[in-house]
Amino acid sequence: MTQVVAHRGASRAERENTVEAFALAAALGSDAVELDVRRTADRVLIVHHDPYLPVQGSENRQAIVDLAAADLPAHIPDLQTALDACGGMWVNVEIKNDPREPDYDPSDSIADQTV
Repeated sequence: MTQVVAHRGASRAERENTVEAFALAAALGSDAVELDVRRTADRVLIVHHDPYLPVQGSENRQAIVDLAAADLPAHIPDLQTALDACGGMWVNVEIKNDPREPDYDPSDSIADQTV
């Protein structure tokens, strides 16, 4: 049986890993979505692919792990909000925990928190 998995939601039509992208994937008939989970400085699980955000008006980047969830742009959902937007679809959750990135957690506690 073939199933359609929307990578980071309907990411060609909406900004990836957003509530809008997940809702559109469902509306378009996707069977599933893949999304990426990271953790903020205050240990909130959020959905975003890259470990950094651009600093507005600059070429610099800010590590998500150094920011509180309340300080993130509005388009970045927390995990529960993203999962709610994926209602009716199965979800492939990719936990971002790469030793080369600033949010690396050698204890893998992000996995326990995600579950």
